[in-house]
This record gives sequence, structure tokens and C-alpha cells, in this order.
Amino acid sequence: MTAPNQPILDRFLDLFSFIPAADEKRLRRRILREYQKSQAYGILPRQLAIETVNHCNAACVMCPYPTLEREKGFMTPEAHKVIVDKVAEWGAPIELISHAGMGEPLLDRTLTDKIAYEKSVFPKARVAVYSNVSALDEKRANQLIDVGLDILSVSLNAMDKNTYEAVMKLPYERTQKNLHRFVDMNASLGKPVEIHVSLIPTEHHTADEIERFRAYWGPLVNNVIVPPLIGWGGHFKVGTTKKQYSCRYIWQVLQVDWDGTVAMCCEDYETRYPLGNLLSQSPDEVYNSPMFQAQRMRQVAGDFAMPEVCVNCVESHEVARDFWRTADIIPAPANKPSLKVNPIETLEKNV
Repeated sequence: MTAPNQPILDRFLDLFSFIPAADEKRLRRRILREYQKSQAYGILPRQLAIETVNHCNAACVMCPYPTLEREKGFMTPEAHKVIVDKVAEWGAPIELISHAGMGEPLLDRTLTDKIAYEKSVFPKARVAVYSNVSALDEKRANQLIDVGLDILSVSLNAMDKNTYEAVMKLPYERTQKNLHRFVDMNASLGKPVEIHVSLIPTEHHTADEIERFRAYWGPLVNNVIVPPLIGWGGHFKVGTTKKQYSCRYIWQVLQVDWDGTVAMCCEDYETRYPLGNLLSQSPDEVYNSPMFQAQRMRQVAGDFAMPEVCVNCVESHEVARDFWRTADIIPAPANKPSLKVNPIETLEKNV
């Protein structure tokens, strides 16, 4: 539906949105308007992504963890509290707190304590854990349910034993036992936890196995996800080139490593492009730095050439296009000098 306060050109384009070229032009203009809302003072994220550990017990063939070079460790409860408190004091309207990163969250023995603290500070936010569940014994399962976990997203990645062990390098029976037990426990309590299972297709998978995976898990969980293989900033060559749109991660996600370092996005798994550190800096100083605002500006202008992790990233394809159709960027408060970022001068000619 056309909004009455839209510019005349946008209202005109709305009338012809069924034409691909007009729809594309309308979308590009919408992205520009959202950027301009935040151009002066930056933005506030809606998601806090916390890597409390970057040790992992798997060696998945589609993940760069086996070659990870950055220092490994665990986020201390004290550091976690500092980070959560700073983000809350900043006023960020956090809707989702996710535990993932380059490690297996369940290897963090203080994970449930951290979730409890997050829920006390952000009572309206949902908390999600992304896990391979090979360490999800009955005690940990009860702890996650008792602490009020909202989402358990399981990286299962296979239906068959041979495929699973070739892809994940973990014992198939243990993972199956842990996941089925959690599904049963959750069902017996009225399904308080939303459960997702995912399978990333690789050369080890057949179309038949993927369909059997969907058919088996569909009735048992809330969502079955079969996402595309990602390149992890060029670590894997996915061989797919598509039209790019500014990805949602640099607009909505505050990505924090176990040591407090803020990464540009999850695909910068080595954090080669750090934005700062929340243990020594404020969230606004890091998330709305001139450097990060310049990166947002470049992507809005259609420039994905730098840094290398952004070149043809899968997160800038269809998922980004769909994000921008309804995205509502939240500008940071105007309680500081405006950011010194050059305006986009040539974008209007391209949209």
C-alpha cells in the first residue's frame, strides 16, 4: 500500500511495483531513506549476538572452525555482565539475544547463569542458543528449560548416520539421543522452547536425504531450515554471484566475541575487521564509529568491494532484499555531535 507521506516518485513506483525494474528502483530508494534516518547519529541494534565461547567439539566440513587462528577462550561472567549492562544503559531496543559465534555454546558451563542475567536485564528479549546438542545431557536440558530459553536452534546437518559423522565429526547416536530427549521433555511441559533444526547441504548430502530430513523433523519441531552453504568471507568458494543489497547484520546485530571485541558480522570469523571492544569502550562508540557508518554508506551505494568478507556474501542476496522490504532502522539518540561521514553523492543516479 502506498503511504501518503512518501515522495511522489516512490508513490509512482508503487503503482508499477509488479514490474521488476520499478520494484528494484523502489527498493533501492527505500534503502537510501532508511540510511538517511541514521546518517547523522548512527543506529541502535535490535539483536545482541554473544559468543561466550569459541571452543567447539565438532569439526564440520562447512565451517572454518578447524582452521580458526584467533585466540580461544571463554567469556567470564564478569565480562558478560559488563557487556549486557552497557548495552542496556545505551538504550538499545534488544529483541533477540543469540548465543552462537565460532564455538559450541553448551561448552560454557556458566551459559544458563548468563541467560538468566540477560533475561533479568532485557525481560522482553527472546534468547536463542545455536548448538549441535552433542553436549546436551539431561541436566543441561533441564537447566535450559528452567532458565526460560526461548529458542534452541540445532545444527543437525544430516538424517543418516554416515552423512552425519562425515559432516559433523561427532557421534551420531549421542546427538540423536540428546535431541530426541529434549524434544520429548519440551513437549511434556507444553513446548515452552521453540525448537529449530537445520541442515546445510554439502557434497555429502543427496536430495533424498534432505527430503527425508524435512519429513521426519517437520512434525517434531517448530521449524526445519535448509539454508544455503555460505562462503565465510571467502574461506569456501560457493561460486554464486547475485545482485547484492546491504546486509541486515551491519544494521541490526551487535556481534560480540568472547573477549569483548565487536566484529562487523558473524562471517568475519577471525575478526580481522574489529570495530572496538565493549569492555573498554561504549557500545555507541563502537557500533556507530565513523568507520562502521562508512561501511553502511558504501553498501547502500552498492559498493561491496571491501572488506573482502562482503564480496558476494550470501547474506547480501535474497535474505537482504527481503529484509529491506520491511526494515525499520532505529536511529541512535541525537545526544552527541553528528558523525563525520561523507554523504552519498552518486546513489540517486543509480536508483
